[in-house]
Amino acid sequence: MAVMLTTIFVLIMNVITALLALQLLRIGGASARLRIGVGVTFAAWLMLLIATVSQERLFPADIGGAAFFAILLAVVGGVTALMFTRPLRVVLDALPLELLLVPQGLRVFLGAGFLVQGVVGVMPPAFGIADGLSHVTAGFLAMMAAVVWAQGHTYRFGAWLATLFGVLDIVCVALGIAFVLLPQIGPHHSVMYAAFFVAPIFLGLHAVVAARLLRTSSAPAAGGLQPQPAR
Repeated sequence: MAVMLTTIFVLIMNVITALLALQLLRIGGASARLRIGVGVTFAAWLMLLIATVSQERLFPADIGGAAFFAILLAVVGGVTALMFTRPLRVVLDALPLELLLVPQGLRVFLGAGFLVQGVVGVMPPAFGIADGLSHVTAGFLAMMAAVVWAQGHTYRFGAWLATLFGVLDIVCVALGIAFVLLPQIGPHHSVMYAAFFVAPIFLGLHAVVAARLLRTSSAPAAGGLQPQPAR
């Protein structure tokens, strides 16, 4: 029962993340065609992931840590590259920076879920606690940076801290899954639903924020939740 409930929780968070991403596209002025295309891609991606993980067909049972990490890196890199293609890049550049940070706040809930998995023994307690706390911290830092930026303060240090910590969190968790957790839980644990869906989205958004910050001059940032020109 604990395995089923925690799996359902992770899947719900995947769906919420996808819906929030689609809402950001709408706010950024994406066309209906683009939003439908991204929505269909999300649905197909998640359905394929559910089918292959639940049937234990995503990876060979004896896949090694290095091979697993390379595949995960390729998926994350692919999603990040897609976010820099022209149709999506134009839309994301139309969003204020605080809205690009907001989705990271969902990691507070994912972190809580991993803490629960560690407590009930769905994953090794030490990993669940470490992963959970780092996710909660990443989500908190991102939300704090988003609130400050939305108030019109160009607090670049806070945005960079949230971005770099968030990236470090994802990289460390990915390494932990590949080289520490995989021999204990196998390649078809429910954590794969997060590793191969929300993690690539989060890291891609971090890359978009980092690119925006690198382009940002010392000019004051516009606050509010209305789409703004690229800063």
